[in-house]
Amino acid sequence: MESAKEIDQAMSEIKRRDKRVRTVTYLLTFIPVVAAIIFLVVVKQKISERSKELSGLELRIKQMKDSIRSIQRDEHLQELGYTKEKIKAITDDQFNEIGKLNNQIASLKSKVDTTIGIRYYPKLTNEGKAIDSLQYLGFKLTFLNSINELQNIPTNSIWIGANALKKFENVQLVAMYLLRAGVGLKSIRLFGEKTAKIKANFIEIGSDNSLAGKPDLIVDDIMNAKSADGNGLIH
Repeated sequence: MESAKEIDQAMSEIKRRDKRVRTVTYLLTFIPVVAAIIFLVVVKQKISERSKELSGLELRIKQMKDSIRSIQRDEHLQELGYTKEKIKAITDDQFNEIGKLNNQIASLKSKVDTTIGIRYYPKLTNEGKAIDSLQYLGFKLTFLNSINELQNIPTNSIWIGANALKKFENVQLVAMYLLRAGVGLKSIRLFGEKTAKIKANFIEIGSDNSLAGKPDLIVDDIMNAKSADGNGLIH
C-alpha cells in the first residue's frame, strides 16, 4: 500500500498540474481578447488618422474649387467691363443676377432688328462693353454729347421711339445688356409726343436728373413688361 506521504505527493502533483492547466487555459482565453482589443484600438486610431487626412484633402479640394470659381467669376466680370474695384464689391446675389441676365440675353439675341438705331450718351466705363456688344449684334449706334447738367448724372433711362416700341423685345435686350454692365436703370419710357415720331426708329440711352431717389428696375420688372408709354413700363 502506498504510504500517506506518497498519496500527499500525488495529490500535490495533481493540484500543480490542474493549476498549470487553468493558467494555460486562462492565458489562451485572455491573450486573444487583449490582442483583439489592441487591434481594434490600432484600427480605430488608423481610421481616425485617415479620416483627418480625408477631411484635410476635402478642404483643400473645396478651397481649390472655390479659387477656380472665383477666378472664373472675376474673368467673366472683366469681360463684361467691370473694373477691379467694382468686381470686389459684387456680392454673390448680384453675380447670380448677372447669370440670370445672361440667360435673358441669350433668349433675346435672335430677335434683334437692325433697322432700330441706338442713340447713346457715354457715361460709365463699364457701359462701353455693353454698347460694343449691342453694336456687334447689328444695332446702329450714334454717340451723343451730354448737356452740361447731365454730364455727371449716371445713365439711368431708356427712351423708345414709336416704331422701336412695336418690337419691344429689342428694348428689353438693350436693357438687359445695360443691367448686366451694372447700370441702374430707373425708367424705360416712350419719347414725348414731339419726338416720338421723329425718333421713331431709335432707342435712346441717357440720364434723367429728375429720377434721383427712384428705385432701380430689376430684371423681372423689364421682362414681364408688355410695352411702355410716356410714363414708363406697362405690365
